Amino acid sequence: MDRQLSVVLLLAVVMAISGCGSSAAPTSPSAPPTAAGSPAPVPQPAPKPTYTLSGIVSESTPTGQAPVEGVQLYCDSCGSPEGHTFTSTDANGFYSFSWTQDGVHSLLVWKDGYELLDRTGGLATVHGDTRLDILVVRR
Repeated sequence: MDRQLSVVLLLAVVMAISGCGSSAAPTSPSAPPTAAGSPAPVPQPAPKPTYTLSGIVSESTPTGQAPVEGVQLYCDSCGSPEGHTFTSTDANGFYSFSWTQDGVHSLLVWKDGYELLDRTGGLATVHGDTRLDILVVRR
């Protein structure tokens, strides 16, 4: 058999196996056919709702609490669907993480010259939109 005929036969076998050139509608093994013979849509799981975790980072001073600018915060499970989000506080000590799901999230909080005085142990429990104020103290 010559080479050109072998290639044509091979293409015909591949097309027959893959259904190319066939007028039949493809079916999915995971979707049972409907009464009309077309595949039923496969239900997709509903996306989990996301919320905002936010608050104020304040410094404990002899005269009370004062907001701290430039505090770095990291949340491994917050942020876009991939998670791993960094943020820092603004001039008013405010921070915010979007795309946060319900549950317990570990937060890393740091700024040179400060230490965490918060009793949460760096954990944030989120149930819907959640506010978590954090207290730090100068070292």
